[in-house]
Amino acid sequence: MGIGFAAACECAREGAAVVIAAETRRNWKRARRAEKDILRRPPGLSAGRGDLKQVSGFSSWCAEKLRAVHGLVNCAGIYGPIGKLNDLNLERFSETMQINFMGTVYMCTPFIPCSIPERSRRSSISREAERRPRPPLFGLCGSKAAIVRFTENLSLEWAAAGFEVNCIAPGFVRTRLHQQTLSAGAETAGNAFFENTKSQMESGGVPPIWPRG
Repeated sequence: MGIGFAAACECAREGAAVVIAAETRRNWKRARRAEKDILRRPPGLSAGRGDLKQVSGFSSWCAEKLRAVHGLVNCAGIYGPIGKLNDLNLERFSETMQINFMGTVYMCTPFIPCSIPERSRRSSISREAERRPRPPLFGLCGSKAAIVRFTENLSLEWAAAGFEVNCIAPGFVRTRLHQQTLSAGAETAGNAFFENTKSQMESGGVPPIWPRG
């Protein structure tokens, strides 16, 4: 879905063999639809980013079937709880950090052995939330800021081996995640943030897949 679907489309359009990893079993049907609709290449697999055992199994499958991996896009993520700190569900907050941040760490590490230096790219998706504080989004802002620092460290560490590692902040992209802000309401999300989200969803932002003219 969203940015991940758009990235898969573009890679497939450029001739790449693409493997889709669904975040959870709940997204399995969506992954299969994406495979059927745009890829018709290696199958979609279930590999929860926040589960190291699943990710390790996924990377082993890729190493066996594909022999080498030339690119990895980390774009699965969740918004997490919205609201004041004292009102947050800390289990959901922990889940947000686990999926968004640790999921990125888990996805990067096992793929080193089956990657080819000087021909490999790693990209993680961040967002504006990592550049400035947004109090209603403690989990999202914290996890995305952590991803940025992690990516910078990884870029410096792997540079000598020929790997290129980037973190992309695409700005406001109209995806289903923003519906969570609208559902939370202005009082919980903050009036300015709520109104901006509402305006962007109605007439601003950009679609995940930019129309080709």
